[in-house]
Amino acid sequence: MRILLAEDERSLARALVALLEKNNYSADAVHDGVDALEYLKSGNYDSLILDIMMPRMDGLEVLRQLRAEGNPIPVLLLRNPRQLVPTERFLERIWGYDSEVEPNVVWVYIAYLRKKLAALRADIQIKATRNAGYSLEELP
Repeated sequence: MRILLAEDERSLARALVALLEKNNYSADAVHDGVDALEYLKSGNYDSLILDIMMPRMDGLEVLRQLRAEGNPIPVLLLRNPRQLVPTERFLERIWGYDSEVEPNVVWVYIAYLRKKLAALRADIQIKATRNAGYSLEELP
């Protein structure tokens, strides 16, 4: 399996590539979203590990463009689990700036995600911070 890793922190990217290769995966690393899209156009990758926060083009925009082009490549998103993501950012990044989607739509999808995490007995949960946004939290 050939994996493309898009991660702007070069030391983390090197460590992840080494770990993947140690486990018999072929991996290439790029350090921004624009390069990730260019590499993916070659069609030589089976999956993508994608950091959310990258220069030139963030990971969510990369994912949006991939899906708009009809690229079904499996994607694993990396992010800082304690980073607070405002509800407005969900609205802008998932539904677009010109969308008329209301915050209650985000609440519905967060509820779906919470149910999925519970069904999987995941060791993380989605924490809501009133008037601020959402973050991931490890369960004790």
